[in-house]
Amino acid sequence: LPTRVNLNLSSLSMVLSAKKEPLCFYGAPLNILSLGRNLKRWVEHFLWPVECPVCGRIASTGCLSCLENLIHNPIIRELGGDLTLMSGSTHHDTCRDLVLRLKYRGYGQLGVVMGQALAKVLPPVDCDALVPIPLHKQSRRPWNQAKLIAKGIAMEWRVPVVELLVWNPKAGFQTSYSSIERRLMAENALVFKGVRRGRQQVRAVVLIDDVSTTGTTLRRAACTLSEHSISVKKAITWSTSLRYYR
Repeated sequence: LPTRVNLNLSSLSMVLSAKKEPLCFYGAPLNILSLGRNLKRWVEHFLWPVECPVCGRIASTGCLSCLENLIHNPIIRELGGDLTLMSGSTHHDTCRDLVLRLKYRGYGQLGVVMGQALAKVLPPVDCDALVPIPLHKQSRRPWNQAKLIAKGIAMEWRVPVVELLVWNPKAGFQTSYSSIERRLMAENALVFKGVRRGRQQVRAVVLIDDVSTTGTTLRRAACTLSEHSISVKKAITWSTSLRYYR
């Protein structure tokens, strides 16, 4: 063949055998799927302007990986009466701010992610159900933050969330209690409301709350459940105030 034909065939062979390069935009690879995800995130951020308080990722109330890193060194404490508390962190800095966002600033979905992070960091507990500390009837919050955290743990551990407790109407509004008043909380501050008909038998549970201040609420809850032949294997909170345990 003539030289020109040989060159053309050689060039064609190189083109056909060459590795396909991704489309680029201003020198950066252009990934259609990535563009779609980023566009979705920007739209969500425009409609619901939130960002992860740790890394700043838009359209995220909190990244699961970020929250896991915050509680990579959990705290284990004995509350007395054979009750062990497992907390993700001490109640300060970013961990405290997350609780405030969840309880007072309308970031409900954050509670579920906090629960997922706890479930990934803490060792699984063999139990029949997760029991959140109930929300006081006088509270104006649209949700029970302990229940949202429990839902996140349930997603990872595949354990149901069962509400077995209610506050005694005669008990005061707990949030307004001082540390001394919390320690003196009435033994019957929490009342057993029973297991819903048709639900499987509950004999061993894990108590869930957002913060443990003095540990009194968790102890009262465990005592009430034990009176109804329900064993509390552990108590789990997102954070704990260590100064009250000294």
